[in-house]
Amino acid sequence: MQPAQNEAILHQGAAGGSRSPDRVLASRCAVLFRRSFLIVVVLASIALALDGDSVREQSLTKRVFCNCGCREVLAECSHTECNAREPLKREIASAIQQGKNDDRILGDLGTKYGAAILVVPAFRGFDALLWIVPIAVALIALAVFVWRRRSGTAASNR
Repeated sequence: MQPAQNEAILHQGAAGGSRSPDRVLASRCAVLFRRSFLIVVVLASIALALDGDSVREQSLTKRVFCNCGCREVLAECSHTECNAREPLKREIASAIQQGKNDDRILGDLGTKYGAAILVVPAFRGFDALLWIVPIAVALIALAVFVWRRRSGTAASNR
């Protein structure tokens, strides 16, 4: 298009009337803004979709202890020369890419390294005792406390 044609298009409206160059420029800016916004939204969605596994990996590394002996959570292991942190993180990432769910990954890690690697032990088998025993001890202590209190009250009433 020739510059004269561009000038004519700028001044021509939809119904053959004239539009000011400011209105045409504003319209073009609005279209450009919408397109830019759409591109940003699409790119952000793609980035979040690709980063979904790393969020899941981060979540799993917070539910496992580092197995170097420091007894810190894997995601927060602060040893600069920790030889166990990165291989364990790679193992978790590999399990995620294989399509395993979180419970299966944690179960496999517990089987391979022992239940002590899990921050929260599973509620099955022998590990169920880790949940049951403290609750049972607390209930027994409460029962003894109530029984002694009542027997002390009954003895003082006589």
